[in-house]
Amino acid sequence: MPKIKINIFGEGVEFKRLYLPDDTIADWRERAERKQSSLSDKIIDPFFFYDLKHPLYSSLEVIPSQSISGMLDNPKNQLEIWFDRKKVMKWHAADLFSDMLLFPLFQIRKEILEEEFQSGIIIQQRERGQLATLELNVEEGKLNLDAMQFTIKNGLGNNFLTDISYKNKTLKFLKKETLIVGQSAIELL
Repeated sequence: MPKIKINIFGEGVEFKRLYLPDDTIADWRERAERKQSSLSDKIIDPFFFYDLKHPLYSSLEVIPSQSISGMLDNPKNQLEIWFDRKKVMKWHAADLFSDMLLFPLFQIRKEILEEEFQSGIIIQQRERGQLATLELNVEEGKLNLDAMQFTIKNGLGNNFLTDISYKNKTLKFLKKETLIVGQSAIELL
C-alpha cells in the first residue's frame, strides 16, 4: 500500500495555554511581585517552581495545558512530499503562505486561533529543525496534489501551518526532531 510522507523543516512555534485555578494564579502573581517581576517572566523560570515547593506543580511541564504547534511563516522553511518512497516535490514555505500567487499550488484553509488561546497564560516556544514527519497510507497508486489541503492558523501575532490533509484525511504525525531556541510567556486578560 503506497504512503504519502511529508517532512517539514525550518522554524516552528508551539503555544501552550495553561489551565490553573484562579487562587493559584493570584498566589503566584503575588510571589512574583514580591521579587519585582511579573508572573509571565517568572513562570518560565525553573527556579520559580523550586522556590514554590508546590506538591502538584513541580515544573512547567506538569501544569495542565492545551497546546497547538506548527511551522511559522518563514521563507527559509521547506516542505518535502514523498509518495511511495520517491520524492515528488520540495518547496519553500513562502509559496504556501503568500497571498500574491497567481496560481496557488495547493488548497489552503485559513482559520483564526481558537478561543482558548485568547485569554489566560500562554507559553510560546520557538523551535528549529525537523518540525514534523507526517504520513498517510492511501489506496490509489497515484498521488493527486490537488486533493491536498493545508490549514494555516492566524493568532498571537503569527501565521503558522498546523494541519495537512489528503482527501479529507489528516496525515498522521510520526516524529519531530527540534531544538528549542526561545521561550516566552504572555498573560492575556
